[in-house]
Amino acid sequence: MTSDRPIRHMAPFALPRPSLPRQSALSRGSAIVIGIFLVMVLLDPPVRALSQQLDPALRDLLRGLTRLGNAGWPLGSGLAALAVVQLLLIRETGRRQVALRRMRAAVLFVLGAVAGSGVLSSLAKNIIGRARPTLEAAGEFDFVSFAFQAGHASFPSGHATTAMAMMVALALILPRHALGLLTAGGLIALTRALIGMHWMSDVLVGAGLGTLFTLALSHQLYGARNRDLVSRRVATLCFAALRDRVRETWFRLSLPERLGMRAVPVSRRT
Repeated sequence: MTSDRPIRHMAPFALPRPSLPRQSALSRGSAIVIGIFLVMVLLDPPVRALSQQLDPALRDLLRGLTRLGNAGWPLGSGLAALAVVQLLLIRETGRRQVALRRMRAAVLFVLGAVAGSGVLSSLAKNIIGRARPTLEAAGEFDFVSFAFQAGHASFPSGHATTAMAMMVALALILPRHALGLLTAGGLIALTRALIGMHWMSDVLVGAGLGTLFTLALSHQLYGARNRDLVSRRVATLCFAALRDRVRETWFRLSLPERLGMRAVPVSRRT
């Protein structure tokens, strides 16, 4: 005896759509390794050849730009800025104090991004031990692991790491200027390959390391809140606090009397 119920047809089989955020660590790692290998094969030799043919004047210009990727100056200037902010916080109250605290958080964020990514880059390049293109007999696949020598500390580029870590951090803090900052960071990183100090793959991996480390640090510390750390209002209040402290110090040292100037009292605004 047969049933009169209609037969329900099964839904057609459909393959799930690939999703980049849902990729496994093995999948992402394989893609990164293959991508780096392709860059080594396809870009490293021609970019090295281009660097050897650059006009001397252009090379000198690029050498000047590449110094901006040295971690010494952002760390030094950042520590100096942090010291100034700390001194201003001793005397300020109200809105200025809040603004200075935001400025301090922004400076610490930039310092952390540059220092942290720089440490990772330094460890990686000394462990991997890739030969620099400046070595005469060096090829793009010349590796001496754990060499701990400057000639075999090419991968990744420390300057590229610092440049992108610094500019990405500033872009997150100052989103209205993000395009210019990121473009400048990319140019500074690129100079390392154009002057022949690094392979192109060194630069790309270093830039990626600096970018990813900074984004991870930002997410860990602030989430999306770091975008509001240094608004125009915050910058104005911090500048006003600095201006008043400079004036106060100037008149306290009696410099106007020595120079024959009339002392003007400093008005304090919160």
